[in-house]
This record gives sequence, structure tokens and C-alpha cells, in this order.
Amino acid sequence: MTKSLFLSGALALSTASFAQITLNHSGYSGWTAADNSIGYSMTFPAAAPGANATWDFSAIYFDDADSILNYTAGTNSSFPGADFYHEIHYVLNSQISLKANVWNDLANAGLEWKGEKIERQAYSLSQLTGNTSDSLVFPEQTVVYSSPRKLISFPATAGTTWTSTYNYSQNFNLTALFFNNTPGSRKSYTTETYNVAGWGKLRTRDENGNITGYMDVLQVLTHQHIIDSFFLNNAPADSVILDAFNLQQGQSRDYYYVSWYRAGEITPLVEAEYTDDNYQTSLGAFAHMERLAPTSVHDLSLQEQIGLYPNPNTGRSFALTLPATTGSWHYQLLSLTGQKVAGAPMTLNGTAASVTVPAGTAAGTYFVKVYQNNIAVAVKTLVLQ
Repeated sequence: MTKSLFLSGALALSTASFAQITLNHSGYSGWTAADNSIGYSMTFPAAAPGANATWDFSAIYFDDADSILNYTAGTNSSFPGADFYHEIHYVLNSQISLKANVWNDLANAGLEWKGEKIERQAYSLSQLTGNTSDSLVFPEQTVVYSSPRKLISFPATAGTTWTSTYNYSQNFNLTALFFNNTPGSRKSYTTETYNVAGWGKLRTRDENGNITGYMDVLQVLTHQHIIDSFFLNNAPADSVILDAFNLQQGQSRDYYYVSWYRAGEITPLVEAEYTDDNYQTSLGAFAHMERLAPTSVHDLSLQEQIGLYPNPNTGRSFALTLPATTGSWHYQLLSLTGQKVAGAPMTLNGTAASVTVPAGTAAGTYFVKVYQNNIAVAVKTLVLQ
């Protein structure tokens, strides 16, 4: 049974001035549950880990950009701390795709999945068995994970590793062969390892096919190992029924993902699935189409040369290092939705300019857009804590 998840030739170039980001809980203070657009590509290059790297995916067009990842705010007493959910699918075959709402908790320790709420779903097995009365029914149920699944651990930066180990059961009723509405369950045992293997900049294309600006990212490698067991009437399922569904008792599966995360976003900017831990042969990828860096920045050389520090920022002032002392320079501070928060000309002290963020600016993640002679030349990500 395959789970469709939203976890999770690119050229990794060494550069001089990229800022390594850190994913902290405080950096998500401005995040809200809402529908997010996702684009997909069935082809994707190898994912070379890199430190201070550039991943240029602008040659890839992500189709179906109107697909929606529906984060929905709410609470559920079965999942303490969780305050939003989104839909995933368990794909058994071309006719059966079980829907489940996963409850998320953006906790101090990280982004965690607490469990699932499944509404009643009934599927005909006639194409499999030839009997029109055969069915597989998943009753309404609440599935609580034995321990939270942690997709992002706070704080996360280059070199950070973590593990999630959890199990759960999904119940069903089977009518087929010599079974008549027989209760059963799939018990799943999962171990996941996460490794922040790289950091740097990434650009892609937006839903209109335009090349985005470069955005600061962390590159996370994920290995997911799942063991499934199947039961009918509280006993291990017989090999006859397992063979009919092309299943095995205690079967194991491995999945390999590479995810590139931005500060302040729980959805990876890009996530690709690979066939093995060499991360060379891709099975496809998706790209997040929301809150992308402005597309007007095309001069990577200036983007690389301009630095911003300290970042994350615990105060309300930061410095920009600029490649030249000539010309006029100014900046704009933009929210993740592109709304202008502040902006002003910059006075240089040598090749550096000090910027003070207006009093009352809320903690969160922002874009700093840099202009030389009224032309946008760089977009930097700033995390205010």
C-alpha cells in the first residue's frame, strides 16, 4: 500500500555569500493554515547534496499547478496540540485510494503529525474478484500514532539529524472469497531518518512558468522504512487472501525523499522521491507555488555577492554587504505575501549598509529586496525572532 505524502542534472555550485538558514519555531509565527497550490513533474534530476550550494530547477516545468494542498485550521480532542489538518491518500490500486485527514501540530519541538481521522469509505472489489457483491469498507475511525511523526525538528540547520518511529492501525471490513463483512486491520510500523545534508539557494518556476528569484533553503534527505502486517478476525491474515491482493505478511517498503525547505514554510519548496538512497533516479517531484521570491531578480552574480547578517535576527537591525560603493541603493522589506512593510534608501559605510526594522514589526519571515539604481538585483530571506 503506497502512501501519497507531502513531506517529501541540478547543478550544486560553490558560492561565496549565501546565508545558511535555521528553521526555528519562532520563524513560523506568521504561518496560517490555508489552501496552497502545488505543481508536479514526473521527471526530476539527481539531487546532489551541497553546502553553500545553488540548485537551479528553472529548466523544469511543474504541471497541474492548480492542485491544492488544503491545510485547514481546527482542533480535535483525539490529537492534543494539533490545530490544523490536511488530506493524504493511501493508494492500494487504481480503484482504491483511501483518504485520511492528518492532524498537524506546529509545536515548539517541530512540525509533528499526531494521527489521522478517516471517514467511512466503501470500495467495490468486483474488478479484482469478479463478484459484484465483494467489497472493502473502511469504517469511520480515529487513528492515533503511537508517537508523533516529526517532519521538521526545531532548530534545524546544516548537519541536524533526527528520527521518527511510530506505529498505527487502520481498520476495515472485508467481503470476499469466504469472508463476509469480516473485521480486519492493517498494522503499520514506520521508522524514518532525516538528515539536513545541504544548504544554499534554490530557484524554480512559478505557476505561470516564470523563473523565480533564488530563495534560501535547507536540503533534507529522508529515508522512510515501513513494515505492514494484516489481520482478519484478530488473527494474521491467511496467505490465500493476501495473495489475492498481492500482499505479504510483514512486507517492508522503503521510500527516499529529498526536500528543500524555506524558513517559515511547512511545505517544502521542492520535494522529490527517489528509488534508493543514492538519490539519482527520481520517481517525480512537486513544487510549492506560494510566496515565491519575486521573478524580477535574474542577476545571480549580484544575488550571490550581497549578504545579510545576522540571520535569524533577534534584534531589529541588520546589515547588508554590497558589492560596490557606487550608484544609489535602497531596500524594501516585504511580507511573505509580497506586501511592503518598510523601505528606504541605504547609506553605505564602505560596502556595508545598516538597516533598522520599524518598531512594531512582528516576528516572522520576510523578504529583503535590494535595488541598485532603482533596479532589483537581489532578494534575501530575513527571519525576525
